[in-house]
Amino acid sequence: MDNTFSIIISSIFQVLLFSLIPFVWWMITARKTISFLSWVGLKKTVVANKKAFILCTAGCVFVLFICSFITPILIDQDASTMEQFAGQGSRLIPDALVYGLIQTGLSEEILFRGFLGKRLISKFGFSVGNTVQALAFGLMHGVLFYFISTVGLGLVLIITLLTGFVGWVMGYINEKQANGSIIPSYLIHGVGNALLAILALYNII
Repeated sequence: MDNTFSIIISSIFQVLLFSLIPFVWWMITARKTISFLSWVGLKKTVVANKKAFILCTAGCVFVLFICSFITPILIDQDASTMEQFAGQGSRLIPDALVYGLIQTGLSEEILFRGFLGKRLISKFGFSVGNTVQALAFGLMHGVLFYFISTVGLGLVLIITLLTGFVGWVMGYINEKQANGSIIPSYLIHGVGNALLAILALYNII
């Protein structure tokens, strides 16, 4: 219970931290015209082409799981973000859900797809804006692994490109298939990370 409370607190703190710059930016530039939640894309999803939406989502989930299964092979398992759940069993399922749905899924989607991606797309167009946010998303993961493990620059590049690709596809789904809502990428990211954490609980990954 103490561990669950701790991860809830750290998750809330991370969401607030990752939302701070977006919130300040919104306060300065857009608070009189649109609510903060709508501004970052936390709004109803409207899907124009359901077939394309499903195909893109399935492809993104597939790549996400491939990344998650090969990453432990490429790096020291002790450096993996899933190490905290490894072999812990059912008692940490609540922690895994909080980790996936709030600490990583919600906070990172608000910052990368909801704030950075949308602002860059508005300024430079979809191709440039979505690519830059995806690169930033990939670099965050690559640099993180570089500093917490002994991986070389080659593996950092692989991790950056793989996670960056996932970030690009999630941005595409949001902006081109879901009318600017970040709910689809949040569900892909959050549910995916939660499921991976649960698999780690039973040493499946």
